[in-house]
Amino acid sequence: MSLSTLVISEVPAMTEQLESLIGNNADLDLTATCPRGAAQESIENANPRVIWIALSPEPDQALALLSSLKERYGDKHFLVSNETLEADLVKRSMQLGAIDYLDAGTWSNQLADVTSRVRLKEEEARKAIEKDEQIKEMLAAEARRNPRTTNPGLQSMRRKTGEMSAGGSPQSSMTLGIVILVLLLIALGFMLMPH
Repeated sequence: MSLSTLVISEVPAMTEQLESLIGNNADLDLTATCPRGAAQESIENANPRVIWIALSPEPDQALALLSSLKERYGDKHFLVSNETLEADLVKRSMQLGAIDYLDAGTWSNQLADVTSRVRLKEEEARKAIEKDEQIKEMLAAEARRNPRTTNPGLQSMRRKTGEMSAGGSPQSSMTLGIVILVLLLIALGFMLMPH
């Protein structure tokens, strides 16, 4: 199953390059392309797993877009690309949440590795969701089998109900027992006293 991919690009020539690159990669499926201004609407409509942002012509604006989209769509995987490899842009992109920075000189060689990492992240996320679901199912099954041990509110209610039917709390029952015992000892003492 290929990863649905949205390309966000302002430069038509760059858009065509990225479309071609994605089209030649069996792991990616191009679902849409759009300019930066239509990014949010395109994400909502296409619901891609991968969002590829071309940084040119204004990298600072593209990075601001990356930041806002990553905050809103944290479950998506973001790639950024530029014509050249620039250390500052790489660093900032990664700090903002991009999974990789691809430059025109090497992106065709890097793309297979990048898609492998995205697939691995997708698989890890899927397994985590499945594990959470299994835990929820186990807890629900345990609650159905033995509600007394799994529901603290129910335990508390049963304790209070038992206390009311017994006529008081366990502490008052204990106190009453001690008083009766003391009275019996006093009576026994009087009976055993020589007259």
